[in-house]
Amino acid sequence: MPELPEVEILRRGLQKAIVGKTIKDIEVRHSKSFPESAEEIIGTKVKSVARRAKLLYLPLSNGKSLVIHLKLTGQLIYSKNSPQAGGVVGGHPQKVYDLPPPHKHTHVIIEFSDGSHLYFNDLRKFGWMKVTEHGKEQATMAGELGVEPFSKDFNAENLRRYAERRGKILIKQFLMDQNIIAGIGNIYSDEILWCSKINPFRKAGDVPPEGWDKVVKCTTNVLKQAIEVGGTSFSSFRHLSGSQGKFYDLAKAYQKTGKPCVRKDGGVIERKKIGGRSAHFCPVCQH
Repeated sequence: MPELPEVEILRRGLQKAIVGKTIKDIEVRHSKSFPESAEEIIGTKVKSVARRAKLLYLPLSNGKSLVIHLKLTGQLIYSKNSPQAGGVVGGHPQKVYDLPPPHKHTHVIIEFSDGSHLYFNDLRKFGWMKVTEHGKEQATMAGELGVEPFSKDFNAENLRRYAERRGKILIKQFLMDQNIIAGIGNIYSDEILWCSKINPFRKAGDVPPEGWDKVVKCTTNVLKQAIEVGGTSFSSFRHLSGSQGKFYDLAKAYQKTGKPCVRKDGGVIERKKIGGRSAHFCPVCQH
């Protein structure tokens, strides 16, 4: 699933590509991907592109917002030209979602008045686009969203307070709880905990004060680095152009099972299940 860095990368790309453009038409090929009527936003202009947690939302000129959640395998691909199926993005595709859209997994096509297109592809069909009133974008999510990692409220003191209330859950689950921290998932929780030298099976309530200081610092550093190198394209995530991010090559724990820990402490990265998800960690340096 695309996490905060990937969604932020798309936000920045969309900000440059479509702000100020008018939506000429919307083709909905699968109703689950766009459950509301598209008619109410046709003819509107995109005013800006914002992000909250893993959500993208586009405030429009009629007071509505188009909210986008990519879920597990959603993609946004932008093209300045008319749709041309059958070509290849960056050479011969290794996976179906590397084919240029539109293809069989393209479920929504937004055409702008200048002839450019935004394609919403989704292999698993869990992602969606929804129309809501501007200012009510967060209501499309179930439950309240937690603190943003780049905000001033993301600090060790606040995290310790959360841990006092949710102290029995494991620290990896704590980091991925969207009601506590917005935007962190499986990939970056592994990397943050490796950086912090904290074992993912440790209870949040057992993390000492200095541990939370490390978590805050590592979270900021890991997410910034991921954004700088274009995010993680281990699975389906692609940039608006169809190109891939390079963070996977820099990852220290995520999907590195069986490889020596780069700290050269004699540890080998292990993979174990936590609540239906996988945790990758070094059993030697992560306590």
